[in-house]
Amino acid sequence: MMQHYIVFLRGINVSGKNILKMDALKKALHENNFPNALTYIQSGNIVIPNSNLPADALKKSIEKLLLDLFSIETIAFIYTSNCIKKTIDLYPFSIEDTKKNYFVFLENEPQNQLISELSKNDYNEDTFSTQGSCIYVHCKNGYGKTKLHNNFFENKLKIKATTRNWNTMQKMLNLVEKC
Repeated sequence: MMQHYIVFLRGINVSGKNILKMDALKKALHENNFPNALTYIQSGNIVIPNSNLPADALKKSIEKLLLDLFSIETIAFIYTSNCIKKTIDLYPFSIEDTKKNYFVFLENEPQNQLISELSKNDYNEDTFSTQGSCIYVHCKNGYGKTKLHNNFFENKLKIKATTRNWNTMQKMLNLVEKC
């Protein structure tokens, strides 16, 4: 069955590491079995429309392509567009100011014990909630001032993660709709 996939690459163009121009990535995808791939901004966001590959095969293919062509070893987080829509719909916090809303995607589900430990702490009006392998984050004073950032969750939960803001999530769904 054909799927529209949304791909989030971990750690692309962050702090001067894993530098990858999206035009070069898009060209490489087009030349390697993904002729209709779209990219969005410089942080490794991809739409793969009308793919008949299962998600795990797509993940392996993109990760291999990044390693072989760009010498970038990273994780590709693969989701169907329906999954991303559902993830947005389940956002449990206020959406009045979308600049405060973030989604932390985890490589797998965190251990309940580790989440419980994190939930006991005070994060200066910032809050989070988990749903499967996604952590919803609301940063009252913005992402730049929160303790609840990507590295925090990776360190505390011992799981690789990638974070996207509300507007990027919406933009990725908009790109899918244009396919």
